[in-house]
Amino acid sequence: MSKYNFYSTPAEKLDWQKIYKLSTDSDYETRLELTEFLAGVNNEHSEIVLLTLACDEDRLVRASACDSLYFSSSADIFMFLLNKTKTDSDFLVRGYAAMSAGDILSKLDIDSISKNEFISQMKKVFLREKSRWTKTSIAYALCVNGQSEHLNYIAEASADKKAQYRMQALNTLIDLTENYNIRIPPDVIDILTSNMDKETNAVVLEEFETVLNIKKNSLEKEYVDFLQREKNLYENGQKR
Repeated sequence: MSKYNFYSTPAEKLDWQKIYKLSTDSDYETRLELTEFLAGVNNEHSEIVLLTLACDEDRLVRASACDSLYFSSSADIFMFLLNKTKTDSDFLVRGYAAMSAGDILSKLDIDSISKNEFISQMKKVFLREKSRWTKTSIAYALCVNGQSEHLNYIAEASADKKAQYRMQALNTLIDLTENYNIRIPPDVIDILTSNMDKETNAVVLEEFETVLNIKKNSLEKEYVDFLQREKNLYENGQKR
């Protein structure tokens, strides 16, 4: 535990001079806890401190700071995170930077040419990246910005030999479907079903069932909508 209770003061009454000082505290747990706290404080002061912490010497502090910047809607912070995705030495930092960059890009009010250029850069980073964890994170960022073909990569990652990467892939799919209403297409469902049949880890298997249940619920809604459309056609005399 850090020596400072961040949650004892309401966000609007925070002493930012003290917060800035804590961002360079010698205790890494204090810096790490600060990154987690600032994820819930959406303002410019918070962004400035998190940018400092995203360059911390400790990789977990950097990763957490990048993760916490997801709330931003700043083009400058997006560029900072995109650069982190390309250059940071740690795979965790690159992955969290990619996810937050994707979240921010999805909110940016920019012209389609600029957005397509950023997406093109992300795709190049995706192709160059070697880490499975980071690559899945970049695929997430691309999916939330309309590049749903990368769902296939995430689904294929659910067969990785390491359970933590399989879990990450499935949690990513849950995030995409629940928070971004991204529909999982049939070919991706086929990959997941095949991988689930081979799964031996009970915890991972439960995540497979959660993902496929989301799909099942989606299909049920589509079927109900289809029946309603058919009923409307009958009532309007357009079907015999």
